[in-house]
Amino acid sequence: MSELTTIVAKFFDSSGKYIINLDVKSRYLGSSKDNTRKTDNKGFFVFQASRSRTIEILAKPPNQQRYIIFKTINSSIESSENNPVVVLLPKTIDDYKKVNNSLSKGIVSTLFKVVDSNGRIMVNFPIQSRPKGKNNSPDKYTNNQGIVEVLSSSNRDIEILVLNSRDQFELKFSGNSGNGTKQPILIRLNEKYSSFKGTTLIKVLDKSGQHYAVDDVDVEMIFDNNQKKNLKIKKGQLKLSNWVGQKIKLTIFKPDGNPLDSVDFMVRRVKEEFIDLQLNVDVLNGRTALNEPNISRRIEDSISGEIISLSFFKEVYGAKKLFWRNEMNGRPTKDTTPEQFLPVLNKVLLKYNMTEKLILCHFLAQIYHECDHFNTLIEYASGKDYDISNFPQSVCEV
Repeated sequence: MSELTTIVAKFFDSSGKYIINLDVKSRYLGSSKDNTRKTDNKGFFVFQASRSRTIEILAKPPNQQRYIIFKTINSSIESSENNPVVVLLPKTIDDYKKVNNSLSKGIVSTLFKVVDSNGRIMVNFPIQSRPKGKNNSPDKYTNNQGIVEVLSSSNRDIEILVLNSRDQFELKFSGNSGNGTKQPILIRLNEKYSSFKGTTLIKVLDKSGQHYAVDDVDVEMIFDNNQKKNLKIKKGQLKLSNWVGQKIKLTIFKPDGNPLDSVDFMVRRVKEEFIDLQLNVDVLNGRTALNEPNISRRIEDSISGEIISLSFFKEVYGAKKLFWRNEMNGRPTKDTTPEQFLPVLNKVLLKYNMTEKLILCHFLAQIYHECDHFNTLIEYASGKDYDISNFPQSVCEV
């Protein structure tokens, strides 16, 4: 299990000055979901992540066209304002601001407009560019007018590749950049917009990173900034069908109707993409219905005296008889039910202040190790293994 941890990063330029109001973001390695912010007035970028995950820290310096990965870390790293994760840019901020001057000398801008086979504008649609005969660049995306800007050296042979419905980038333009263009070059796809329907599988996790296996949880999906659709989570998962380029906002709701957490993402491919949505709740599994919450939890309300819930206890230990001996310390135990035993157990846990999750996990693990893997709550109480009267004399002397 990995709890959320806070990471404090601080950005400096090559002169050693910290950078304020810098566009920055963090993301898990391989994830399309990112956390976009700006550095504060002291150059800090503070974010949260699950422990033991690989994190990429990115920034977009002035006059840069895209975010660049400047540091990769393990999220378990210790950091604070006095001991931040240092992210160093290779140039000074003044050098980045001078980039516009160099653009007029040797770098030109070529515009392209992407439409489908019927002439429909393709918004947020992925393209790739490259100098002729070279490797492709990272994805670029068209704007709300279907236009994308490609920067290159003047009089450079360039190629533009555009996504097709088979999730392959195919060549759609090959030519010379010249001195750039003010009017966009039209790229018409061979397929209709409807061919680019993609699938996204959302896996819902609790705050420890465990599968949030709940049913009938309300979800609101907002797409194209204004259209809403109400959905329900099934078995801790949500499968969406949307078109490539659509921006989606999902909001999870609690049983009382209040919003819990939201995630923003964009559909980037036709083939199925996977996204983890980590909620700030501590839930293993169960069912949640409006006005009738019934969730199996690791730890219940310690104020009311219920540290371990009956549903969780039965799920782990089963509902069969708990003890194999007829009595223990003079008390009958043969027919003890979970309903009878659990209040006593919770009372003892409260007495010894065993209400913290970590302590309780150690306690349950100790029981698991010593008690025949949850078959009985007494250390092999039915046999002779732990009955000292059956031990050899030499063992007793030791």
